[in-house]
Amino acid sequence: GPAIYLRDNQVAYFWEGMHVPEHIVMNPKKITPDEVIAADNVEYRRILLERMGIGNFITKIGGEQEEKDKWGTLWSVWRDNAARQLSPASRTSSRENEVLDRIFGQTSLIKFVQVKDSSTDREYFLQIPSTIHTPKQAVAWSFNLKEEAYNPSKET
Repeated sequence: GPAIYLRDNQVAYFWEGMHVPEHIVMNPKKITPDEVIAADNVEYRRILLERMGIGNFITKIGGEQEEKDKWGTLWSVWRDNAARQLSPASRTSSRENEVLDRIFGQTSLIKFVQVKDSSTDREYFLQIPSTIHTPKQAVAWSFNLKEEAYNPSKET
């Protein structure tokens, strides 16, 4: 609920110390990719992504699941697909291009591996090189190993 009740039935909402609109706290399903991309403040954008869920964001900007195995799930996002998922107003703004440039850099494809931390059950999305083709290869890469060399007997 609201963090502060003000006079005249006004309320204020906060998330991790930052003043945010009501829907960020009470109905994060209403957060859109356009809202994330339009956020000028990096901390506010981080909160939006946290509340929306990075997986949800990846899906909504056109991310496609490539492969899933016991090591995780491999996702790919093509820049053109991401741009098409935005509202027409966002597609023509320089802000959209700036954020997409920050996300994609000089490439037209980005990949992520979705993994679950075995000790906390938290899910993470790790950006990986576009040359990686399997979740196991991605996890091995995150430990600076080749896929063949990554064979842990136990994860903690």
